Amino acid sequence: MQCVRKVGRKPYYRLRVGGKEYNLGTDRLEAHRRASLLLKDAEAPDSVPTTVAGLIVRWLELNPNKFVEDMLKPWAKFAGMELLEDLSRNHLENYTRHLLTRKAEQGKGRRRRLSAWSIQKFVRYARKMLLWAVEQEWAVYCPPLPHLPTPVKQPRDVPPQLLERAFSSLGCHAGRILRFILATGARPGEACSLRWEHVDFEREVCELPAHKTAHYGRTRTIYLTPDATEILMQIRKDRGPVFLSNLESPYTVDGLRSILRRRGINRTYALRHTFAQHALEQGVPLEDVAKLLGHTGLGVVQTYAQVRDPRARKVASSLTSPLRGLPRIDEHSKTTSGEASAEPNPTPTPPPSTESSATKTPKRKRA
Repeated sequence: MQCVRKVGRKPYYRLRVGGKEYNLGTDRLEAHRRASLLLKDAEAPDSVPTTVAGLIVRWLELNPNKFVEDMLKPWAKFAGMELLEDLSRNHLENYTRHLLTRKAEQGKGRRRRLSAWSIQKFVRYARKMLLWAVEQEWAVYCPPLPHLPTPVKQPRDVPPQLLERAFSSLGCHAGRILRFILATGARPGEACSLRWEHVDFEREVCELPAHKTAHYGRTRTIYLTPDATEILMQIRKDRGPVFLSNLESPYTVDGLRSILRRRGINRTYALRHTFAQHALEQGVPLEDVAKLLGHTGLGVVQTYAQVRDPRARKVASSLTSPLRGLPRIDEHSKTTSGEASAEPNPTPTPPPSTESSATKTPKRKRA
């Protein structure tokens, strides 16, 4: 793609593909988008991609995934027309700086800056594409991962006061599924798709064949706690969806999000995080909490332990500080006030005379 500059008019972009020349307009992002589509149509299915956009298209053709496609859209807009052979270290660094100043749509015209978590995902997926290109021998160099912003790890569970206030206003239908999520740590999507065929009361588990991490080839097992078993026994049936709304239709994740937001809880995963935090505070090992949540590793669960570690709080409550031998603040204040009252009052100085020197009576001379 070439940027043409002429006197008296705005710079515009043009591209020559297959012997034809296309005018792509004056907007840079729109020109990149149109050029990517033209190159995609021009490349044969078995041809070697030469640009970043062609590489992304080839990856999505072999591995169609909506989440990965969303992660690669900013990278395609930023460097879609860059040739794979021209990539250097600066490309990922400039991409990271671009993401730091970029604002994402939040709905209703609101925009806010990308979080550190989102920037890390965007940059890591972009580099993953380049590593794949090197493995396929379509590129000779993959830039190293630049310095990425460190996300701030904050508590993501729901405070007890807010949790009590939110659940006290729930109806019976919505209350059952949200209490089930809080009692088992299940993902909202797993609770919405749960069917009675998946529930095994004898083993006290629910086995879901379709779930978020099904591509790893494992079945998601939800372990039933006594509270979760009690909720299911109240509505026990033979088949069909477990949790139905008052309209006799299964719940959706968007529906649960709307219910929680009206009660001050902004994230659907907040109940799952509350379950994990509560288990860690009771002394459950990290490995067991990861098993209950359906995680294969300890990386995500360690986030809760780093934010509020119950063992660290227990150690802090038993420590003695260097303040033990010092006087208390109230005793110190009494001592200082007593010393101040024991000091004698200084002799007050007479106020200066207000009479003027001109009105003073002159002194008489001795005879």
